[in-house]
Formats: sequence, structure tokens, C-alpha cells
Amino acid sequence: MKRDLSVTYKGARVASVRKFSNQGVVNRIRSDRERQIDYRDAKERGLGLRVSPGGTKSFYVSYRFNGRQVRRTIGTHPYLTLDAARKQARGILASVDQGRDPAAEDLKRGRGSRVLEFGQAVEEYLQKHAFRQTKNARETKRLLERYFVPTWRNLRLPDIDRALIKHECEAIVSRGAPGSANNAFAALRAMMNWCVREDLCPSTPCSGLQMPASIKSRDRVLKDHEISAIVRAAKDMGGPYGAIVQLLFLTGQRMSEVSGIRVSEVDRDNAIWEIPADRNKPSRRHRVPLVPTALALLFPNETVESPLFFAARGRRERAVSGFSKWKGKLDCQSEVTKWRHHDIRRTVATRLAEMGVQPHVIGSILNHADAVAGPTRIYVRHDYFIEAARALRNWEQEFLRILEQREPNKQGWIARPAPLPTKEHVANVMSRFEVTNFIVNAANANG
Repeated sequence: MKRDLSVTYKGARVASVRKFSNQGVVNRIRSDRERQIDYRDAKERGLGLRVSPGGTKSFYVSYRFNGRQVRRTIGTHPYLTLDAARKQARGILASVDQGRDPAAEDLKRGRGSRVLEFGQAVEEYLQKHAFRQTKNARETKRLLERYFVPTWRNLRLPDIDRALIKHECEAIVSRGAPGSANNAFAALRAMMNWCVREDLCPSTPCSGLQMPASIKSRDRVLKDHEISAIVRAAKDMGGPYGAIVQLLFLTGQRMSEVSGIRVSEVDRDNAIWEIPADRNKPSRRHRVPLVPTALALLFPNETVESPLFFAARGRRERAVSGFSKWKGKLDCQSEVTKWRHHDIRRTVATRLAEMGVQPHVIGSILNHADAVAGPTRIYVRHDYFIEAARALRNWEQEFLRILEQREPNKQGWIARPAPLPTKEHVANVMSRFEVTNFIVNAANANG
């Protein structure tokens, strides 16, 4: 029978702190296959035992130094006994009380963990973790190498503190790029957390820091004349970018998904574009209905030679990039300013809602994880693909109307309630119902 490790606090049951007091208790501790568990020493302050899902038991000392929480691993059970761990913990905490950080001192003396410069740490993080286990490794590489590596390349990891990080992030914000500052800080924080896990630095200097800037949610929705001007300018520009902008309007998908669309993802005969899980934000397979105008943009010719519809010049396996330059040119030609590519996605969603499309269908088109809200999504497994295809066909008609600058004709796509039945219709239905009942009753009597 399992022990109840919960206690009651103000009428609510909360998990109690797991503790150990002697070597026998440490020996008997078992692992949890689903998560790691931390235990605390009931007699020695700061000493803990971390048990991994695989069964490894590691002693560590936890303390605060200069406002930062530090967790330093000191050895593995059973090679390190509880008495020896307590002795090491007392020595470490004594150094902390004297104003010295033992983990940082060991790094500076070159004992135990390696001491890397920031530039070397970035390379290891990208090669060993980011490119293997994350989807946005290229963006992470760009952020780190653009905003931090030029200044910190030769700095040792233990020498990077919160003041340096705040200074660099505030400099990005002052240049008018608050979103980039937040993204750069998030990339740096993830990297520093990895360095702590790999024992490349004793603690992360990002601990306790908030995002450099607070960003308001955008609400830009393009108007009819703006849509028309942007699409006309995109057609005049031609090339991959012109087609990509039009596809953003016709599909409502994200820029990275449209620009990186592969020939193998498109079923031309059934007009379906299937985005694999590793190429979209929710990390799940997503089917997008392709309207005729979108198919014409993807297949201007009978065959596509490259594996990508929009491959970079001279690099068939790499998607096009450098959209900021093209976007600047598009703004000049269309004379529409203060909009972003992602605003097209918001515009499509808003127009679909105005056309009477239900929110869960719009969420399905946009591939939102919460397309069906609440517990209902656990039970509803319908992907609303047919409804999405119908909605996008209606949006295509509205989109073409905007381009041709025709007057709105909402009768074709607004879902109207059925007219009330007339007296003659009700009488006709009732007479057929009576005849049917007569036939059934006669059959039962003869049966």
C-alpha cells in the first residue's frame, strides 16, 4: 500500500516535501518512470537527492548566491555515501557563508566541468541540442550569432551576468526591435539552461529576468482596397515572392509554411496540401484544401523540377528567404504601409468570420491547437476538412471580387436561415404522413 505523501493546508490537499534521514532510507528510495523526483535531507540544510526516471540517484547542494539559485551536483549514490555527501555539503555552504561561490571557483580553477567561452558554448549548443531536438534551430542560431556572439564571443560563461544580459537586450529594444529583443532573450535563456544541465556553468544568469519588452497583440486587418493594392503589386513583382503573398491570402497559413512548401506535400489531383508535423507550429499533421487559384499559382507549368516550389536561387534543397527586402519593395509599389505578413493570416480569419464561417472551422483552417475549445476537443476527432474546403472556396470568390473591385454579393456565401413553411407545405406533409400511417397499420393488421 502506498504512503499518502499529501498534507492538508487550509482545507486543500497539497504534496508534502519528500525527505530522507539516513543511509537506509536513501537505499530504499525507488524511481518514478514518468518523472524525476527530488528529496531533501532532514538533517543537513541544502543537501538533496535527485532520482531520475532511469533510477540514477545524485546528491546535490542547493544554495543562493548573489540572488541566484544554484544547484550543484556533488556525487552519485552509491559511490558517494550519505555521510560523505553531508560533509561536502557543509564545506560548500561554509564557503557560501563567507561570500564565495564554490561552483564558480572550481570552474575558474579548471576542476570538474569545462570552462568554455561564449562563442564555443553557442557552437556546442547548436550542434548537440538545437539542430537535433528543436524545430527553430536556424532562427535560434541567427538570434544568438547576431545579438550576442559579436560582443561576448571571448567571454567565459561564468563571467556573463544579469547586468550584461540586460544591457544587450535593452540595446536591442532601443533600436526599435522589441520583438527581436524578446526572441533573442528566449533563445539565450534556453541555451544557458542547457549549459547548466551540461555542467558548463554553475547557474543561469537569466534566472529572475523578465522579457525585455512587453508587446501588445496586433489587431491589423487589411481593408479591401489594401488587399487589392498588395496583390496587384505582388503580381507585378512576380517571382517566388509574388506567388507566396497570393498564397498567404488563399490559404491562411503561416509564412514559413507557405514559403517552404514542398512538391511532395501537395496532392494535385485531390487539391490537398498536407503539411507535416515537423513543419508547423503545433507539431501535428495539417491538411489544407487548395482552391483552383492556389493550384494555378503552384503549377504554372505541367512539371516542377525542384523538390521545393519556391527554392532559393542555385540551391534546390533550400527555401527562399530574405523577405524583408521584397516586403519593402512591395510596400513602395502598393503604397500600403504598417502591415506584416502575419496580418494576412489575421485578415483571412476575420473575413471568414464575417462570411458566417464557424470559429471551430476557422481554427481548423489556421491549424490552431484549440480549434475546439475545452474538454470537447478530447472527444471531437473530426478535422472539419470538408467544411474548411467549402469555406476557402467561398473566400476565394470573395478574394477575386476584391481584386476585380466588384460590389459585394453576399447572397452566394452567407448562411441564411431556411424560410418558414407555408400552410400548403404543412398540409402536403401531413397528408403524406397520414397515408404512410394507413399503409403501416394495414400491413400490421394483415401480418
